[in-house]
Amino acid sequence: MAPAAQAKGLVLSARVETVGDGDEAALLALDETRLRQVLLNLLTNALKFTAQGQVDARLTIGPGPGDLRFEVSDTGIGIAPEVQTRLFQRFSQADSSISRCYGGAGLGLAISKALVNRMGGEIDVASTSGEGSRFWVTLSAQVVAAAVAEAEPAQLEARRPARVLLVDDHPMNRELGHALLTLAGCEVSTADDGVQALAAARLGDFDLILMDVHMPGMDGLAAARAIRGLPGPRGAVPIVALSADALPEQIVRCRQAGMNDHVAKPIRREELLAAVSRALEPEETAPARAGGA
Repeated sequence: MAPAAQAKGLVLSARVETVGDGDEAALLALDETRLRQVLLNLLTNALKFTAQGQVDARLTIGPGPGDLRFEVSDTGIGIAPEVQTRLFQRFSQADSSISRCYGGAGLGLAISKALVNRMGGEIDVASTSGEGSRFWVTLSAQVVAAAVAEAEPAQLEARRPARVLLVDDHPMNRELGHALLTLAGCEVSTADDGVQALAAARLGDFDLILMDVHMPGMDGLAAARAIRGLPGPRGAVPIVALSADALPEQIVRCRQAGMNDHVAKPIRREELLAAVSRALEPEETAPARAGGA
């Protein structure tokens, strides 16, 4: 986040304070992945909608044991009162001109609310148009004894979310796919094209790659072949094609490029999640390797 703030000339600050019976050293049972997703979304929005001034992040621990309050405030464009009530609804943005200027379908806050609700917390906002916004998340987490925390690293690793790379050149498709996968419990990264996908696959440790087939530059088929040429586990990661090309011969081309499965566009939630589930199941045979086009 710091580079993005510096690029816009914004001051980005973070602070932690303890009140009441809060204990900064306490170990808490939290859904780290979901919480990180929510906080990153709030910080990303604050930086996106702030042209000058600052963005502040604050964590208050307490007043009760395990009580947490995260706040992200900014000096950005603010939100009119009449639209604050629908900010957390899916596909809602304060104004259509905001979408044109800043991009996005308005899914981020709806996802954040769903994730916070699943953690048993609350999320809300206070804002004045033209004067900035303040979003906050409140949670109450169970305090975990140190001995228990030390005894469970293997269990925690086993429960870690699937790491998914979503590749699509269309921003709306990436946002919608990101939303579906995040709400399904995945940890999602995105790439805009085949070149970015190959670079991410080379550096990342993904459990699955969802690959659009038709993209400018390096398309999905070429990217899949290149990924299959990577050494070790990175070259064996399952790849699922995302494409409106659903004729048998078109699906064969995907498999010849090294893809394991195919989901037809337009994407249906049930079909996508079923393909993800299939791809993440233990396989007795290695993924298909690149063949002739």
